[in-house]
Amino acid sequence: MGGGVSGLWLALRALRQGTPTRILSIGPFGGYASTKNQGWLHSGALYALNEAFELALACRRGTAEVQSLCRGAQPSLIAPHVKGAFVPENAQQMEAVKIRLDAAGIPFSVRAMADVRDADLLCSGNPDHDVLVTDDYAIDTQLLIRRLIAEIRRSGGEIVTAGTVDRMRHQRGLWTIDLDCGSVSSETVVLALGAGLPAFLRNHLPSVAGPEYVVTRSRVLAIGCASFNTIVVPLAPGSPTVVPIWHAGEVKGITICIPYDNEVERCYELSEGHPAMTEKTIDYCTDMLPGLRHQLQSKRPEMGMYTCQKLMLEGESGGQESARLHKVDTLTEGLYSLYSGKMSAAPVAAAACLSKLRSDGVILTADYPNVSDDDEYDEPTRISERPAISIVDRREARKGLSKSARRE
Repeated sequence: MGGGVSGLWLALRALRQGTPTRILSIGPFGGYASTKNQGWLHSGALYALNEAFELALACRRGTAEVQSLCRGAQPSLIAPHVKGAFVPENAQQMEAVKIRLDAAGIPFSVRAMADVRDADLLCSGNPDHDVLVTDDYAIDTQLLIRRLIAEIRRSGGEIVTAGTVDRMRHQRGLWTIDLDCGSVSSETVVLALGAGLPAFLRNHLPSVAGPEYVVTRSRVLAIGCASFNTIVVPLAPGSPTVVPIWHAGEVKGITICIPYDNEVERCYELSEGHPAMTEKTIDYCTDMLPGLRHQLQSKRPEMGMYTCQKLMLEGESGGQESARLHKVDTLTEGLYSLYSGKMSAAPVAAAACLSKLRSDGVILTADYPNVSDDDEYDEPTRISERPAISIVDRREARKGLSKSARRE
């Protein structure tokens, strides 16, 4: 259960190793973090520099599998010219990061910041200051979800969509889920619901004692400036990350992510839709990225803010590697939960979940074969829009409006 990237990868892996699988999406596919994240396909560098080597490896392996799935797709799911640029504060931090990337086996090159245009525009300092260029990518998450759905259909998977879950019960070794459109039953259910898991358990399975999860959130600014082609990662504490919005074969703008535990989240308690909250967030970003203020003042692009929710265990800190690693839990007989932690690591999380099911004797399966490179797409079930695209495309949507409507 769960129509995001995690659930889709799990379904595809299970099907390709011979396990009859049905995937159930409540609402449109990719309705939560899968389309609200920045669309950043990680090289693992971000986590290796914090010595989170296990997470870095999971991202590297997962990204390689995503690239294999996306190979040959038209339009391209992965932006062909986007790279990562990590901007150290000083030479000492540069040397420390190089050592950690080498230890994690992550390829990188060192270039002058003046040669990396987007980093030079956003970050202040000496243009001769060096930056680390990495194999980080921007990906169209809507097209990724569409591709996964098509592969699941080709592999014989059953896809069920519903508006709501009315009830979920376990009788005689079988789970039955009553939906607004009927009922489905299965011996084993994996809840791949992302940050929606705690609320689902609370509302539908209150007697199930699951892990003590807490939901956190990151604020994301979406800005319609299409000239950026670099994932910019300043390494000063609390700095936001900048990722180009790759959609339908072109860069539509950028997203700037404000970590849940930064100054903005702690100091301001306004709702995410409040204009003052957006202004506070923009002020924070322009303070941390000095070149951004000039871009906004000179080009006056479309911009807006939304939030992306994440899941952590009670008592974990966002700086701990365990807080961002995938989690596979046994909730009760025949009921499991899966949380990928990072979209890039979803294939690795799916493999870990199937390994758990095999060790529990739930499934008997063969080895996982290579991903198909077939490019034909079936028309998928409804997929959520990326909120970043809705924001940066507002100018186009307003062209047909009257002057008074545009002013309003």
